[in-house]
Amino acid sequence: MNLTTAATVTKTLGHAGRLRILGMLRAGPLSVCQMATVLDTAVSTISGHLLRLRHAGLVREQRRGKWVYYRLTEGEPIASVVASVLTAVGETSEVRRDAARATRLRGPSRAAGPGTGDVEGVLDKTPDGSRTVPAGWTAPRSSQC
Repeated sequence: MNLTTAATVTKTLGHAGRLRILGMLRAGPLSVCQMATVLDTAVSTISGHLLRLRHAGLVREQRRGKWVYYRLTEGEPIASVVASVLTAVGETSEVRRDAARATRLRGPSRAAGPGTGDVEGVLDKTPDGSRTVPAGWTAPRSSQC
């Protein structure tokens, strides 16, 4: 990794939203809509962060039909830098909560289809077995999802 690449990577890592996205991607790929659902952020905002992460070489994209899934870049010197940063930020409650919600989105409940931001998979169960949306949770802010 040269000095310019190192500067680009560290600058890209200097945003909490991008760190939260990287934290979610640690466990596997997600679509833009799924990330927007977890972070309760506009799809356009997530897409902008992903563009910067892609240009820095931190994430890769993969098309599956009409959906684009993102995953962490592996096997490059950058990956060790990202792993160190994610280990440090992984201790924060926000990143742990995001990762748990993203894991639930990746789970077996995909009735609405992959990449749809299926909120059913992230609903919290109440003691009586019904489901509630976690506090502060809203649907993605785009009709694309």
